[in-house]
Amino acid sequence: MVNYQKEIRKVITFAEPLDASIIMLHIVNAKENLPKAKAIETKLLKKTERIVKVKYSKRNLEQTLCDDINTAVKKIKPGLMVFFIHRSQPYWNAMFHPSNIKPFSFYAKIPILSFKK
Repeated sequence: MVNYQKEIRKVITFAEPLDASIIMLHIVNAKENLPKAKAIETKLLKKTERIVKVKYSKRNLEQTLCDDINTAVKKIKPGLMVFFIHRSQPYWNAMFHPSNIKPFSFYAKIPILSFKK
């Protein structure tokens, strides 16, 4: 989790007029040492004056990242997905190539908003 405080402000700017709730999901690698979700929620509330729920989902190395995201989406049931992409444009295009999109089964039902990191 890098730059999440800066990134969440973009999401808040988008969500505020809609009075939408915000849940920040982070897919956690096994060796990642992260603060408690409540600590991040408290810090964000103080800095942004908005309630932001934080959810961690463990990365399953036997699955693809798409599968991990899909599993988390099924649990959280968001109304909108927001991605912050720091990869190159070709990576993003390749990720959403028709042959690669099938694992993202939630896309047919959930709108996607993406920001460049």
